[in-house]
Amino acid sequence: TVTYTLTYQNNSNVAIASIVINDATPAYTTFLSATCVLPLPTAITACTALPIPAVGGVGLIKWTLTGTLSPASTGQVSYSVKVDN
Repeated sequence: TVTYTLTYQNNSNVAIASIVINDATPAYTTFLSATCVLPLPTAITACTALPIPAVGGVGLIKWTLTGTLSPASTGQVSYSVKVDN
């Protein structure tokens, strides 16, 4: 099992909204799980991981953040895959 952790950060001087993070299962792996790492940044009110592949499947993983990401704020999302034999 390999777990990938993606870090997002607002490097600008204004808050940003409508944040969507996309990734996909790497070659020779199958999907196990995806999550929003808690705690969320202060002004982010929700985080969902949809759509995601079925467990054992492959494909796109999409996280949608609700609220705004304040300047200098940072957070993380993660997902786990199984390396194929």
